[in-house]
Amino acid sequence: AARPAPMEVEGVFSYHDGDGKLNGSAIVSKRPHGAYLFQYLVVGQPQQMIGIGHREGNTISVGWGQGSALGVSVYRVQLDKDGKPKLVGKWTNVGMNGEEELRWLRGLE
Repeated sequence: AARPAPMEVEGVFSYHDGDGKLNGSAIVSKRPHGAYLFQYLVVGQPQQMIGIGHREGNTISVGWGQGSALGVSVYRVQLDKDGKPKLVGKWTNVGMNGEEELRWLRGLE
């Protein structure tokens, strides 16, 4: 039997870290050849983080940079209580790691 197509995740999300210390927003947009562009705007951070993601089924891996800091996030695509996509994941860079969640706000206009 054919598997259902994966849920689309292109849109605007609110950003929340696992400790509840950081929040902000993220824009996820599809690019050619199956890539996703991630643009994170975290409150209190001097510059945005930019990442490029690759999706396999319900997992999206994102390599990102913020100035000279580089890291990776791995998300599981899940449904929230309203049936909208949310990305639940873990991130790491040199010396730190944590959990984060992107919660659906709206599609891209």
